Amino acid sequence: MIYLFVSDYHNAPLALFHYHKPISIDMPKCNVTPLSLVPNPDSQCDAIRGWEHGLVQNSFQLEERLLEYNLTFVPWPNFSPTIQDLNNPMTDLGSLDELSLLRIVNMERSQRHNLNFVLNPHLQSTIQVDSVPLLLRVYKRLQPLDTVLDSICVMSPNTTLIISIDEDYENNDFTPLLKLTVQRLHNCVFTRVFWHSYIDDCRDLQFSPCYSDDPKRLNAHFWSVHYLGMIQLKFRYVISIEDDLYLFPDFYNYHL
Repeated sequence: MIYLFVSDYHNAPLALFHYHKPISIDMPKCNVTPLSLVPNPDSQCDAIRGWEHGLVQNSFQLEERLLEYNLTFVPWPNFSPTIQDLNNPMTDLGSLDELSLLRIVNMERSQRHNLNFVLNPHLQSTIQVDSVPLLLRVYKRLQPLDTVLDSICVMSPNTTLIISIDEDYENNDFTPLLKLTVQRLHNCVFTRVFWHSYIDDCRDLQFSPCYSDDPKRLNAHFWSVHYLGMIQLKFRYVISIEDDLYLFPDFYNYHL
């Protein structure tokens, strides 16, 4: 499934639309209103209801929006990456040898985020300020991720691709995934790479207990990557995709 998130800071709350195919935009999945502050760990649609009121922190009418809904903005505690991480000098994954990629596996998540990993940093300067980023949630499966990455490159989107890797504490070797990503996205799209800790986030979101095969894990990742894109990175719009979605060549331009 594909989600397009829209945040109109001045006039309307967040809207969420669900697309089964890229030839129609008239299929609303649910409208998210900033009235429910407790996330539902069992529903992706409801999962964002607990934080979309935080979107108004980017608004020029922050105080008015908070008063309108009788809300107070409470940042996500202990969220990683931090704003400081996002502003650190970038580390190009494409410039690392295989041994260096192996070392990343043994790093603490906070250390990885502190190094601010990217791909194709030379393409960042070509991106327009108001571009809509692609949010891609991935796990360790390489297929059909390889096809998905290829389809992104065929689109040649002049934007930022944000990849969020869901960590697995039982077997956390995501080196093959990094190697595949570096190979398939070479000179293709400016990419930022982050890691999601379902254990930490489930605790912060009060989804506990949260097990490796629990749907709450997926929803915690869903919530985390959109908080990253729309709150930490302050994008007004985001397009959310998953690692088993083949994208048509005109998919990105169609949604602009």
